[in-house]
Amino acid sequence: MDEFERIREALGAPEADDAAKARAWARIQREITMEQPSPTGAAPAPVSERGRRPPLRRRHAVLLGIAAAIAFIAIVLQVVLPSGSGGPAVSAAAELRRLADLAATIQPVGPGTGYLYTDVESEGIGSGEDVTSGLSWDFLVRERLQTWVSADGAGRQVTTVDRVDFAAPADRTRWVQAGRPPLPTSAVERYGPGGLPIYHVASLPSDPEELRRAIHAGHVIEEPPGPLGIFTGIGDLLAQPNTPSDVRHGLLELAAETPGITLDQAITDPLGRPGEGFTFQVAPSMETLIIDPGTANVLATMRVDPEGRRSWSAYVRDAAVPTATTTP
Repeated sequence: MDEFERIREALGAPEADDAAKARAWARIQREITMEQPSPTGAAPAPVSERGRRPPLRRRHAVLLGIAAAIAFIAIVLQVVLPSGSGGPAVSAAAELRRLADLAATIQPVGPGTGYLYTDVESEGIGSGEDVTSGLSWDFLVRERLQTWVSADGAGRQVTTVDRVDFAAPADRTRWVQAGRPPLPTSAVERYGPGGLPIYHVASLPSDPEELRRAIHAGHVIEEPPGPLGIFTGIGDLLAQPNTPSDVRHGLLELAAETPGITLDQAITDPLGRPGEGFTFQVAPSMETLIIDPGTANVLATMRVDPEGRRSWSAYVRDAAVPTATTTP
């Protein structure tokens, strides 16, 4: 049992992988190097002081050992303890890099010879318009979307609408004036080949800078241009069950390299599940990505659009299933 395992066992922390340990050892070496004495010779101590002070080399060794031990414990706490589990406060970038290593172990889930099943709950703004009168209205929809999609894009979707509320009293008034046209309702829809989107994430690179260019290019997923669009793209791609492990690692490394992301270590997603929130804002728009610190799986995304309207998607379940009606 090495030093990492002794500290991990004493703290009751989860196991750390070899990559995390290697990073910690590298940081310890940097700390020790920074503590090395200057090559410039120090003036000798007066004879009267030599009997009361330990030799310089011995004192340096003691101080170096203490400094290294403190650095070791602090670094290991950050490596083996997820944020918010008793370790010291960490930056958003440091936590994203820890999650990147964890995400590299997530095995992608695809349709295989059957279907990829996903279960997503969401709340967002919809709109309607009466072409004859020119009246329009906005409404808030809370719904559940279950999707079965095969490798060729065929499949089935079940939409269960929980409630529909108008965004403001004036929206309801305009809807009434337009003759009360239908609002969103629950539905079951079937699609032929190519009818359902399935992102071809297997074609994505794993290098963070190449991923940035790929998101901007819009070959796999379309997002608005600029830094906020990159962050939104990172969240949407991480939420795809079929995203390869190395691409997940690269996406979180790209997020870690993005300045301006803030970390909330104690957040709950819209379904009440605890996680870590990573927020990027380009006022007035804002995007928050909520990740499970123990698994690196995306729990939810939350957005505020330029009009200040809030929406969210919570990822409940995904699995490979044999038919378009099977649930895990």
